[in-house]
Amino acid sequence: RVNALASFSYALGWMDAGICLGLLSSCGCGIPVPATPEPHSGDGNGTLREKTSRYHALLSRALGSLESAPEPDTCLSRGGARILLIGEIFRARGAGLESAGDDEGALVSFSYGFGWLDAGVRNGLFRVALNRELFTI
Repeated sequence: RVNALASFSYALGWMDAGICLGLLSSCGCGIPVPATPEPHSGDGNGTLREKTSRYHALLSRALGSLESAPEPDTCLSRGGARILLIGEIFRARGAGLESAGDDEGALVSFSYGFGWLDAGVRNGLFRVALNRELFTI
C-alpha cells in the first residue's frame, strides 16, 4: 500500500507537469487530498514513516541538484522556475504534514513534488549538477 501511494503520487506529479508544460491536455489536474486519513495497521506505520523520511530527503536532495538548462528570461526558463517552485511548495507542505504526524499526506506531497522535478529533467528544463542517480535520465 505504501509503495502504491508513493508511485501513484509520483505519476500524478509527472502528469500534472506534462499538463503545465502543454505536452498533455486534461480538464483537471492536481493532487487529490483525502478528507480523513485512513487508519493503518501497526506493521505498515513503520514502513510508511521510513519511506516518508526517505522521500523527504530525496526531494530535498533533488531540489539542490538542479540547474536551469534554458537561457535566462525565456519561456522555458520560466517553466523550469515554476517546476522548481512546485517542488519547493510540496516539500514544505510535506514537511508540515510530517511534523503533524500525517506521514501518508507527507509521502504523497514529497512523491508528487519529485514527480514534477523528474519530469522537468526529462523535458530538458534542468541540468543535473549533482546526484544524477536520483533522476530517470
